[in-house]
Amino acid sequence: MSTFSTVALLAASLLLADSGDVTQLEYKGQLVQTDRNGDRVPVKEFEIHCLVTEQDGEPTMVFFQVEEDRRTAMPWPERFGQRLFSATPVDVTGPAVRVLYVHDERPALLSLPVPLFQQPSKLADEAEWTEGEARYTVIRSREIKGQTAWQVNVSPSGRSRSYTVDVAESTGIILSGFQRLTLGQGDLFELTWELVSQNPLESDVAERAAGATDALLALQASLNRDEDDRSYALSPAQLDLAEAALENLQSLAAETPFEQLATVIARDVRAQKQRAASVADLAQQMVGKEAPEFTLTELDGTAVDPEQYAGKTVVLHFWDYRNEVLETPYGQVGYLDFLSSRHEDDNVVVYGVSTDPRLRAEETAGAARRSIRKLKDFMNLSYEIVGDHDGSVLKAFGDPTRFDEELPLWVVIGPEGTVIHYKTGFYEVDRDRGLLELDEVVTEAAR
Repeated sequence: MSTFSTVALLAASLLLADSGDVTQLEYKGQLVQTDRNGDRVPVKEFEIHCLVTEQDGEPTMVFFQVEEDRRTAMPWPERFGQRLFSATPVDVTGPAVRVLYVHDERPALLSLPVPLFQQPSKLADEAEWTEGEARYTVIRSREIKGQTAWQVNVSPSGRSRSYTVDVAESTGIILSGFQRLTLGQGDLFELTWELVSQNPLESDVAERAAGATDALLALQASLNRDEDDRSYALSPAQLDLAEAALENLQSLAAETPFEQLATVIARDVRAQKQRAASVADLAQQMVGKEAPEFTLTELDGTAVDPEQYAGKTVVLHFWDYRNEVLETPYGQVGYLDFLSSRHEDDNVVVYGVSTDPRLRAEETAGAARRSIRKLKDFMNLSYEIVGDHDGSVLKAFGDPTRFDEELPLWVVIGPEGTVIHYKTGFYEVDRDRGLLELDEVVTEAAR
């Protein structure tokens, strides 16, 4: 089980204990792009909702939920979580509170240090100290909405940028924050966030909210995703787990601060189940049938001679093969290359089929080809990568993206010309054999 899931399960069990005072906090934030001429353009807005539970002698528990524009939002399993704040010793466990911003097609995860300051006891005029790998400097004391607050600059080591927060003197709650960022090719941004509401929860509401957070954390833990996972698609097993939890989750979340989140989860799970059913129908139509006619073309547009793969087991891997935005698991191309090498003497041929839409226009095809070659060199791939220059190859194999399904698509054609395997998404990885399910299909076909 991942560390992320272990923390979630621990927090879920703690929530079942007798709760102390529960406070609901709401933050609103904004990301603004700036330039050296002083122009400012807001590019993202977000909200962060927190439930803070204090217990005598125990770490303070914070359940958080991030609301973003759904077009550029984190996948829902990573939009919420539980953090435990311990004063003695100073420690914070649990996933970071983060928002997602996509700049120049590159995703960036922006962390926000909310809602509690780790060391409020050290706040004083001109105080400075180092804790772990961060340097803290108190700038001044000032009034914010009737509260006395300490303004603190925090300078982490490494590549993280410094930021400034205002901390309420009486509670240690972070009231606002500011951070300058550089994204992409030196583009400048400013990230700000502000506490806009702070309300204690009545005991009956707090009890219902605890039931909802318990259910959310249990669901999150059962999915066993890494906290850095940015894949929106759930595996079939994960979808089954989520679907089974929906009725209870929505019932517990009703009339709590998490009712909308439960609705978002239910809507997404049902949409993914429908897509999965559509792709399963497509696979059923393909597997066991003669492969459709298709023409593979090299990156320069030259047609691949069908004799190169006639009578062989053919593995087609449809993916964009772009080097500019690389995220794990990189389309699993490294494992595919391992499979290609493993079966190089078994009458097996592997083709990566680039679906990069830039290949379709003469003015952008050159950039696409350069990107593909850079990726091939970077990943040290030995199998051939061809281009789907007009989209006809993917279309011939049903094009699952028309159901909003994400690539990669994996197709295996047996030596007799019959489609014997059809799958979208990613495989589970075996330490010794890599893509075990695919390897078993290829091994059987090559006998």
